[in-house]
Amino acid sequence: MRTGSPPAVPDTIVVSRHDERIRVDRISWDEFAERYDRQFLEDPLYRDCLRLIVEQVEASDAHIMDLGCGTGGVTGQLLRKLPEAVITGVDPSSGMREVYAQRFEADPRIEVIEGSAVEIPAPDAAFDYVVSNLALHHVTHEHREACAREIARVLKPGGKLVYCDHFLDVEGPTRDKARCRDAIEKTVGWALCSLEAGAYDHALGLLRVLPLVVTENGEYLTTVEEWSRLLAQAGMGDFRIVEVPPTECGMKIVCAARA
Repeated sequence: MRTGSPPAVPDTIVVSRHDERIRVDRISWDEFAERYDRQFLEDPLYRDCLRLIVEQVEASDAHIMDLGCGTGGVTGQLLRKLPEAVITGVDPSSGMREVYAQRFEADPRIEVIEGSAVEIPAPDAAFDYVVSNLALHHVTHEHREACAREIARVLKPGGKLVYCDHFLDVEGPTRDKARCRDAIEKTVGWALCSLEAGAYDHALGLLRVLPLVVTENGEYLTTVEEWSRLLAQAGMGDFRIVEVPPTECGMKIVCAARA
């Protein structure tokens, strides 16, 4: 392969108050990269997300961008289904890119490059598909519009986005009670589903990340409607939403095409 992501489950979170602000400290994605697959792949909901993402990608010889590629979970599944596809992984974390590069080092169809969802290092109209899994909820409120424009920019006319993430049903400011309740219920709901499936470590990880979700510290969950609005504004259309059961966990896939 040629070589040129997100902390969701840190080992240690410290929550403290100072001047009415909540501070939550976390380890980096670089430190988490080596354990990411082991922890997430024990969770059946995560595995279902990978499977359903791949089901939305049809062109066997497509040029695909895996945006926020992490350790390559989506890329690996795509290669099994589409042996002629060419895939470019993009991630800001050097640790994630290193694991990705090692995983696919013998495959000339794969490259990984440093970049972010708001500054994608690729030319215009370069890709048939942009796929992304559990990455774009790390994009801040003020950068979502730029992210949507970048996704539309790198897609060919008629190219498709397949974006899976953990979504809320309630939009609102950080301290809005309804938004906080929805964020808590969906995150704890996912943790309970993981626990029932025997994914103990993943369940604990979700409970550790809960303060970050509630306080919007690196975790900026929002609604499908908000992302769809921004993507439509950027020139995307033909929206289709795929819900990943159990629906109370809030996992959904947004499918759209560039006009």
